[in-house]
Order: sequence, then structure tokens, then C-alpha cells
Amino acid sequence: MVNTAVELAGRDARAADRVARSAERTEQAFLAALERSRARGELSARHRDLRPLARYLANSLRGLQVTARMGADAEELRDVIGVTLAALR
Repeated sequence: MVNTAVELAGRDARAADRVARSAERTEQAFLAALERSRARGELSARHRDLRPLARYLANSLRGLQVTARMGADAEELRDVIGVTLAALR
């Protein structure tokens, strides 16, 4: 979906719609997971509004996909994942 977003979404309405729906599903999945984590007491109390955090995680996922396609090794990807997960603390 990242390729479609970058290559087509700016000039193809159908592609843009597919990209938007995919992004929304990803964000909603992260939001649902964060809400479950909050209910179990696993999230810091500083996270009052979970939607921005869900958006951040969805954006980080897309960035990881691009970074992996650029040839990053496992260590680099783990470093990025570690920093991303630190946002949940």
C-alpha cells in the first residue's frame, strides 16, 4: 500500500480512496489495541487521547515498511521499533 500511496494516490482517485481506507483500517486496529491495553492498565496515564498515538503507530509502521524496502538490516529496524515502542511508556 505504501507504493500505491507514493506513486498513484496523488493522481488517481481510486488509488487515493484505497490508500485512505487502508490507512483508516490500520489506525483503527492500533486504536482498538491501545484501548484494550488501557483497559488492562498497561498504558501510561499520560495517554489520555489514544487517537494521536494510534496515528503515530500507523505512521511508524508505514515508515518501517519503506525503511525495510530500502534495504535496512534487522538491527536498524529493531532500533526504530524500540524508539517507536518507547512512545507507549
